[in-house]
Amino acid sequence: MIKSKILKYIIFIIISICAFTFWNVNKNLFLRVVPTVCGFACLMGGLILIPKVKKRMINYNKINGKVVELRKELIGESLYFFPNIEYIDLLTKEKRIYKSNAGRMPSKYSVGQIIELRYIQLDDKVQVCIDSWFDVWGTSFLLLLLGSMITFLGLLFNLLS
Repeated sequence: MIKSKILKYIIFIIISICAFTFWNVNKNLFLRVVPTVCGFACLMGGLILIPKVKKRMINYNKINGKVVELRKELIGESLYFFPNIEYIDLLTKEKRIYKSNAGRMPSKYSVGQIIELRYIQLDDKVQVCIDSWFDVWGTSFLLLLLGSMITFLGLLFNLLS
């Protein structure tokens, strides 16, 4: 886990250095190429994710979970709440905690609230997510939307310059 985070930071630093160097060499070319390429990458990421999410969603079980804690995180100047949800694993019959990455402000959930989860059993692992449209499909559609907008703006800039 720590090695993968360090690797992500190293890759981010290398990409940042390359982008800064490219910016200094030719600002006009940078503004014409980078938005289009980044937008297209987001667009492709969204298009790749949709069939994967759809495939995972074919075989799932709905289970109930209980919110046992609301984690608080300060993002920018806003306080977001992320639920920790206790559920019973269908394979091992043990209680487990699902730590949701979907934070909201104000919190949509309260401690003790029972909510539906999607329990997805893949080959050798189990995935759990809150049974809501955004928690299931949100990332792929955000990538599609963001990619479409950035690609459009990049292509528009190319046509106007």
